Amino acid sequence: MDFYSFLESKGAGTNLKRVALGFFPFGDDDDGEPKLRGIVALKKIPKGEIIIEMPYEAAWNLGMENNDPTFPGMGVLREYCRWMSRSSGEKKEVSMGPYLAMLPPFRSPDVLGCTDFFSDEALEALQSPQIQEETVMDIQNSI
Repeated sequence: MDFYSFLESKGAGTNLKRVALGFFPFGDDDDGEPKLRGIVALKKIPKGEIIIEMPYEAAWNLGMENNDPTFPGMGVLREYCRWMSRSSGEKKEVSMGPYLAMLPPFRSPDVLGCTDFFSDEALEALQSPQIQEETVMDIQNSI
């Protein structure tokens, strides 16, 4: 709700009436427990219409790093670590705290949307040589 309040304070109120965060079962588990976060439509959204808009005032400027997300990613990680080390009351005072609170926990199923965690078969099923090559190169460079 803090994230919704943050977005609403920045002018995204009309968007929030059409969509919500939802949780979906993921994988082979049949226990009915929600596993994966995503955006769910609360009412019919016509084809071609924008699903959700992020107002400029609510966006987090990560800088310009062209195609390499390393430096912006390190900046987010640094802010996340600082934010995590604060007390509950202090966390609410951080300007990007609502964003940081929404990040998935380490090794949660939510990160499975990142191609770095795809199996070779799933990566090939994307039928996108560019994504496949970039993912393989990123993994090899991180080893």
